[in-house]
Amino acid sequence: FILGSIAVFTNEIKKGMFSILPKEIITIFTADELELLLNGRPFIDVDEWKEYTNYKPPIYPTHPLIENFWEILQNLSQKKLSNFLQFCTGSSRVPVGGFSELESNRGEISRFTIEMVPYKQNQKNFIKAHTCFNRIEVPSFPTKELLQEAIEFVCQCEIFGFGID
Repeated sequence: FILGSIAVFTNEIKKGMFSILPKEIITIFTADELELLLNGRPFIDVDEWKEYTNYKPPIYPTHPLIENFWEILQNLSQKKLSNFLQFCTGSSRVPVGGFSELESNRGEISRFTIEMVPYKQNQKNFIKAHTCFNRIEVPSFPTKELLQEAIEFVCQCEIFGFGID
């Protein structure tokens, strides 16, 4: 009964989908496999993320800010990591091929990049994302606690859209 009442709508959705992806290709996948291909991997491996990250000088992988950054991310739940990844890249999931296949909005491989910007005393200091390029600007927080607050702010607010100023 339920399917009958919406059959007209589901048939139109299928027709549209099959006009882009031929039925012969889609039907070889299970629902879970198709979801994975369309949406990416739901699990975020922080070690893999770290491995496929670039750093804009003057920071480098063993810079204290970067070491604190990854340590904080290692201790986040998958939900918070997903929110943070969404903020940084525009997607809450990792590409099927992993972080090595992260793309820019132009469809080109574009590694996640961290850039350090000056910390401004007596002002609000936020992490800023450039989702088109998978790049974030992280203020040079004077303490790990301030960096953690900034990361937690991003994770808890589930920010989707354009910046905070």
